[in-house]
Amino acid sequence: MKFFRLIALALLLVAVFSPAAQARSLAIFPLLDLTKDANGVNFPLTGYLRRQAGKLGDKLISDKKIMAFMVRHRIRTLGRLDSQAIAEARKELGADLILLGTVCQLDRAPSAAVSMSLQLIRTSDGKTIWTTIRDLSQNDLQRLLALSEPKTLNDLLKVYCPMLLASFPREINTAGPARKGLSLSSIVLRPERPGQPVVCRVIISATSRIKPGSEASVQVGGRVYPATLNKEEYGVTASWPAQETAGTYQVTLVVKQPSGRRETAILGRYHVDSTPPSLVIHLVGKKLDGLVTFSRSLAIITTMPEPEPLDRWTIAVFDKDNEIIVDQEDAGQLPERINWNGYTSSGLPALDGVYLIKITAWDRAGLIASAEQKVSLRRTPPKISLKVEKKGRRLRLALADSVTTPVSFWWLRIYQDGGRVIKTASGDHFPADVVVDLPEHADGSRFELMLVARDVLGNRSRRQVKDLLALTEKAQAQQQHEIESQWLEDF
Repeated sequence: MKFFRLIALALLLVAVFSPAAQARSLAIFPLLDLTKDANGVNFPLTGYLRRQAGKLGDKLISDKKIMAFMVRHRIRTLGRLDSQAIAEARKELGADLILLGTVCQLDRAPSAAVSMSLQLIRTSDGKTIWTTIRDLSQNDLQRLLALSEPKTLNDLLKVYCPMLLASFPREINTAGPARKGLSLSSIVLRPERPGQPVVCRVIISATSRIKPGSEASVQVGGRVYPATLNKEEYGVTASWPAQETAGTYQVTLVVKQPSGRRETAILGRYHVDSTPPSLVIHLVGKKLDGLVTFSRSLAIITTMPEPEPLDRWTIAVFDKDNEIIVDQEDAGQLPERINWNGYTSSGLPALDGVYLIKITAWDRAGLIASAEQKVSLRRTPPKISLKVEKKGRRLRLALADSVTTPVSFWWLRIYQDGGRVIKTASGDHFPADVVVDLPEHADGSRFELMLVARDVLGNRSRRQVKDLLALTEKAQAQQQHEIESQWLEDF
């Protein structure tokens, strides 16, 4: 019995401390969605896949770290990674494994269907160790799950994702096979703009045993450039002009030992970008007189037809005199949406008028893209003029708006002494006429008017007249006569 307990304890320790039981770090990169375009991205489905993969026991690297890594290394193409990016992901993200995926089909109607392919990469050697591709449609499950058929694409995904990950490997040697050849301790590769130098500094691990008298060089784009070995024969420096032709170039270190033996190691790849980024802005608002017009908040949507990492960006707003009233700068990617509240950078409300909005962006190579568009700001609410004519027991009200912004609605109420409503009216345009029949025996009564108007931009005005009859032409003429008479008497 005691022997059995010792055996059980030993097996328990093996289960707890076995390398296979230790959580592996997994980086799930954004899914390439071919149903959108050749380099489309599907963030919601990526998040759903992350939640399902998280149930397998691996330690997931946060999506924010992965996105920052992609921006930092100018990774524009989804669904694949080169060997240098894989090595950097292991170094910077601490990723043992990388999961890449492609969405091939994603239908919501008339019958929900999904098809995806996944690729699992081991970062220690860049080897693809698992792939799968599965497709599933709502029609497939109608025959299998008659009692609980999926009604929507979300329902279908709940069945599909476990099927997709069913063969996901549980036991993986994340260290990979032992490497041969040159072992590098550190690599610094700084590409600059086209025509300017690329600087390379490499420290070779002492385990590689580079002998004195060895010669080093780097191969880039079919050309060979000399490199310098330092006194200890473990440091290598080299520089060369960046290629003028846009493209991705691999850098390979070659060390030739005195015996004639050649050792090589891929240092990485760099991208020469000679094409400025493209930038488009869309202003969200109501179009009046040919311009997008707003009163309180303007939504500015920025898109890049060919997405790429940005170094910095600015937004500026110019008035009619070409003076800058708003100027803001920030680093990194442009936000998808920018809101301008119609105020200047100093916190003062901008005057009604036409403004030019200009957004400028710089990519990592210093190339510039800009887009601009005019917008109209109108904060002035409706200004309603009111003329009142009285004939007998009938009033005629003539309403007009001196502001050019169209109204969306207006309404009025007329109250008699004591709060009794004797007239209500409404409309959606000016000018307008309103006829009011006064009640019998209303002599000596006072009538109060409440008028509210709102334009299509949301600007609102309210007018209150305590004594409506005092606005009639006869009453106004009488008041004028009394004023003149009083002035003569005082004179």
